[in-house]
Amino acid sequence: MKKRYTLLSLALLVLGTGLVWVWQYGQYRRFRQAELDAAARYEQVVFAALTVSLHRQCRRVGADLENLAATFADMRRRLDASYLGVLRADGRPFLECGTLASGEGCAVIDRSCPIELPAHLVGPVVEEGGSQEACLRPDQRCGGCGLPPDLARLRLQYPARRLQEKVDRERRRFVLVSGAATLAFLFIFLFTLSRRRALGLREELAAAAERVRSLEFLSRLGAGLAHETKNPLGSIRGFGEMLRRRDLPVEEVRQAAKRIVDETDRIVSRLDEFLLLSRPARPRRERVDLVELLADLGQMIRPELEARGGRLDLEGSALVVSADREQVRRLFLNLLVNALEFIEREGSITVRVEGGESARVVVADDGPGVEASIRETLFEPYVSGRPGGTGLGLAIARRIAREHGWRIRYEPGAEKGTRMIVEMGDR
Repeated sequence: MKKRYTLLSLALLVLGTGLVWVWQYGQYRRFRQAELDAAARYEQVVFAALTVSLHRQCRRVGADLENLAATFADMRRRLDASYLGVLRADGRPFLECGTLASGEGCAVIDRSCPIELPAHLVGPVVEEGGSQEACLRPDQRCGGCGLPPDLARLRLQYPARRLQEKVDRERRRFVLVSGAATLAFLFIFLFTLSRRRALGLREELAAAAERVRSLEFLSRLGAGLAHETKNPLGSIRGFGEMLRRRDLPVEEVRQAAKRIVDETDRIVSRLDEFLLLSRPARPRRERVDLVELLADLGQMIRPELEARGGRLDLEGSALVVSADREQVRRLFLNLLVNALEFIEREGSITVRVEGGESARVVVADDGPGVEASIRETLFEPYVSGRPGGTGLGLAIARRIAREHGWRIRYEPGAEKGTRMIVEMGDR
């Protein structure tokens, strides 16, 4: 199961990381394409502007080449271009401004579509004197209309570093975001894996600690059982030796046999308690009216209670729980017998049933209370606060309460005595 969970987590990690990289790469491709499209539109606009400027200079006979050169020079400065030129069909420049650079970092717009000029504006190239704009080549001064008939292309070179910087910046963002997402997924995967491993180790340690407590519990229980069994067996052996004598009166034989039966019953009772503590039965739940059950238990202990001159008060309204009737009966019988053993002559036992969201039953007596030295271990086996007690009654009561998901605890009385509280919580 753990291996399957690890493989599933790893598959989710790979899938999530792959989706993030694909998504970010798609965004990078879209951004790059959008920038290239914007550059293409920019080229179209520049080409259109240059063509319009060229035609504007050719509307009349005798184009002003100096004005055209000045216009191109101004456009080159506005476009932040490094080179702007008009080329003839054979590739020789007719009009150029700036220097055509080579190497990376420069974008070149080179439109090969012919520039159509009015026929009456086209004239032969002649050599003329006079000054020209610095960007007009001296060997290409024109006569007639001022423009040669074989103008074919416009060329513009401008720095492409801004576009490249944007694309590089987007590429870095793509790598950083995808890498950060990968690290985040990896961290979550390792954290989840380590946390699950820690929880598994915690559960194993808790289970090991519980096994150790169970072994210690059974060890104490076995030692107590051996002690509680040894004395009755010694008595049985002694009475058996007495019965071996043939000269015993019949009455003594009967008394010895009765003591053997009593001691045997005592051993069987201790064995039953041992089995109940070591291997508690799974509760067979049914609806149990606790007030009715406690009233019945009160009738069981009433003769001994009246012999001491004591009384039993049952308070509270009806409370129905889902529980094993026989186990719950034994739980409260142990509490009532424990309270009965502690009350003094003409003492009292009060049983209060409290319903509501947090149901509980309180068994209180007005006896001397529990000694402070044994309060912390009161529910441990063979811990008893009265002479002759086995110390198993409260241990059995706690085990039954735990099997039902309840909680039992001790509280000292307001002035004296003991309060045993069985908290049942939500039913």
